[in-house]
Amino acid sequence: MNVLFATSWKTPHTSPPLGVGYLASYLRENGMEVGLLDYNFSTDFEDVRKKLEESNAELVAVSAMSSTFSTAKKIAEIARKELDCPIALGGAHASIMPVESLKDSAFDIAVVGEGERTSLELAKAVSAGKSLSKVRGIYYKKGRSVKKNPPMPYIENLDELPFPARDLMEMKKYLVTPEEFPMLMPQTGLVAIRGCPFQCTYCQPTSMMMFGLKTRYRSPKSIVDEMELIRDAYKLESIKVGGDTLTARHDWIMELCKEIKDRKIDTLWIAGTRVNTVDDERLKAMKEAGCYFIQFGVESGSPRVLKEVMNKGITVEQTRKAFALCKKHGIITGANIMLGSPTESRREIEMSIRLIKEISPDMTSGYITNPLPGTYLYDQALEKSLITECDLELIDRHGLGTMKRDITDEELLLYLRKLWLVSKSEKVLNYLLPWRKPYYLSVALKRSLNLLQHDRKTLLSDFKTHALTPFALLKASIQVSRIPKNPSA
Repeated sequence: MNVLFATSWKTPHTSPPLGVGYLASYLRENGMEVGLLDYNFSTDFEDVRKKLEESNAELVAVSAMSSTFSTAKKIAEIARKELDCPIALGGAHASIMPVESLKDSAFDIAVVGEGERTSLELAKAVSAGKSLSKVRGIYYKKGRSVKKNPPMPYIENLDELPFPARDLMEMKKYLVTPEEFPMLMPQTGLVAIRGCPFQCTYCQPTSMMMFGLKTRYRSPKSIVDEMELIRDAYKLESIKVGGDTLTARHDWIMELCKEIKDRKIDTLWIAGTRVNTVDDERLKAMKEAGCYFIQFGVESGSPRVLKEVMNKGITVEQTRKAFALCKKHGIITGANIMLGSPTESRREIEMSIRLIKEISPDMTSGYITNPLPGTYLYDQALEKSLITECDLELIDRHGLGTMKRDITDEELLLYLRKLWLVSKSEKVLNYLLPWRKPYYLSVALKRSLNLLQHDRKTLLSDFKTHALTPFALLKASIQVSRIPKNPSA
């Protein structure tokens, strides 16, 4: 049985498709012949056509997020013309909009939830020419209707899964400094946990649909085994240990740090987590085990937005404390900030910008809030008539989208640039202070120059992309400058 996986793209990015990599390695371990069309860097549909034509695929499976679904549809259309085989859609978009994904598309099947076991059952059914009615975890077309099968149980022991099939990916392209974090070292990542217990409106219930209500953790031994494999195969000095809430379980993160130290793998690593799941003990252990960077979802400086709009479950004071503790332990910090959330006022946007200035992260990633279909935040926007239609082409963390806001597009982009200006000088300074990050001094200057070039390019791109007029910019600038220096609400 020959299964061909494909990724879909919108803009090139530097994160390898580990989700598809897990599916490929799992099927290969179970006797299937697998291939992967890695299109995270490509925009050439003629190349897609040629490779599909040359393949002997008996099943094609395309992975997509909502923002890349239009591209996935085009890949499916080409596959329908070139191959006589079933075509499946997987990834987040299939899980949140399975019926809609199958309508008016060349896809025959939508794989929902965790994909490894479902993909294997599907491949076996297709290979044997059996009905799809017994394949758990799928929606599929039957005539003019769409049928829904029972869900596939989640994999309790993640250590059972083989490591992702990185040999099928164009890994050389991924072993670089992430564009959004120009000061970090070249790296690649691994997946340490699946699922998230928190209920942030911009993420849930999509995460639960994909990975269930329970957070599942790989064993520290399994993670360090993969870290060693990555280090030896790609000669990297930095690895991203991925997971939405890496520090949520105190006992587990402490065990992971101990495993890393005991095995002396001599590789630095980065993490992402929440400000309310770190403390002095955890951060001390992480730093001693080689963690040099933590990305936090700060999201907003407004208590109201955090609680009533995002249901984030954190406080501004917890954010201040987390960043202070990271500075104490010499850990580089990154902050994600979302601007333009539903009902967010100018005053509240300014509160977010001032919080960034106060906590002084080493890197700040500012995004425009575009609610994703299927999330609670999207439902909020629909209820308030802020969104009247779903245009998947406009879903992007950097684009303006179609949601109505209390401020103009020009103002929102100026606030995004204001956030950039507030954070950029501190970014460079932080990396040039050797007593704060002694191990990083040798590459500090180069990374600082990369950062300035990246931020300048982003600044020019935003204004050029949205074709803002001088009058609109002037009007927005006056409005932005009117915000009080010490907003309280």
